[in-house]
Amino acid sequence: MELELKKYSNGKVSTEYVKIEKMKNKIQPKSLLFITEFDTEENGHKINYLDIKKVQFIANCKTKFENEILVAFYINCEGYMEGYVITNLPEGYDSYQGYLIDYKSYSDICEMTNETKLSIDEYFEQIKNSYIGVNTIATFQEKKYNYTEQDNMWKLVNNTRDNNSLV
Repeated sequence: MELELKKYSNGKVSTEYVKIEKMKNKIQPKSLLFITEFDTEENGHKINYLDIKKVQFIANCKTKFENEILVAFYINCEGYMEGYVITNLPEGYDSYQGYLIDYKSYSDICEMTNETKLSIDEYFEQIKNSYIGVNTIATFQEKKYNYTEQDNMWKLVNNTRDNNSLV
């Protein structure tokens, strides 16, 4: 099995296939997803896609690199096993980009915290843009606010600030 990596050299980017010599410490997450995002253009219209794959397993992989790398494996659209490198690669190499998310655990936490569950694409936007709030409970003036309620909390915070500036 090989990993498809981007290689940067002399200002150019090329694709390099790096052979996996050995795998160990395989774990099989129950609900981890790998999401990539891409755009196409059809008839002058931009169409945005989220490509969602279930991670089959994660393993430490020995390759030509000095240090082992941690890779999440999933089945691609053609039915082949493909890997997304989680750990940092040596300088000059990069894995094709995507995001690892656990939407099922997020959904479970929403039930525990009584917050409104976002759709998977809304949740992905929150994760991709590193917004703070999803699956957090904030405390302001001794009241707790789940993510769903935090819009109201921020209104109170801003009103408190505005009222304090008038004094």
